[in-house]
Amino acid sequence: MCRKQIVDAIEGIKRIAMQKFVASLQERETKCMRDRIDKLFNHSVCGGKYKRSMLLIEAYKALGGRQDEERMKMVANTAACLELLQSFFLIEDDVMDEGVSRRGKPCWHRLEGIGINGINDGLLLDCMVSYVLRSNRVSAEVRDAFDEARRVTVLGQILDGDTKGVEDCTWQRHRTITQHKTSHYTYFTPLQIAALLTAQPLIIEPLKRVAYQLGYLFQSK
Repeated sequence: MCRKQIVDAIEGIKRIAMQKFVASLQERETKCMRDRIDKLFNHSVCGGKYKRSMLLIEAYKALGGRQDEERMKMVANTAACLELLQSFFLIEDDVMDEGVSRRGKPCWHRLEGIGINGINDGLLLDCMVSYVLRSNRVSAEVRDAFDEARRVTVLGQILDGDTKGVEDCTWQRHRTITQHKTSHYTYFTPLQIAALLTAQPLIIEPLKRVAYQLGYLFQSK
């Protein structure tokens, strides 16, 4: 049920992108953009494990969040935005790392006709995150949580890219990169948003400590 909510939300966001983001274009350009958005979502967003978005929804329910249809649609859309953000991060990371494959298929930028322009496609997904959050009228605190996830992940990517020699391969560097590139947006952000959506800000710091430890375990597998 939880996974279906996320799949439906992602499909809904794709439809919005194919309508709202092309409103100012002429017919030929509109078709070009819609084809690109459809291909981007199908290749890079749809079909993943959805563990971040599922964690958010399940945590929201466990914390006693209201579960009427309208509320759950908003929660599902917010959770789906985590999948768009994840796809944005992966596209940019694959370009920087000159990656070849992701999830058992070629990286987005490796597809014919994409190349370095894949960076812009990643930015399009990030634009959709901001658009959906504002359209769903989520609180400023939730939007701030997404901004924080971006900022922390960017710092982690810089440190990862700057780790070149043996002298950089320290336990402290490993912990810092893991904290910034994995723990924060994979485990903490979904739990943080669930706490915010259920108006329980006092549990955020304890959740953060647990989430970061989970990130270390995940990265060490």
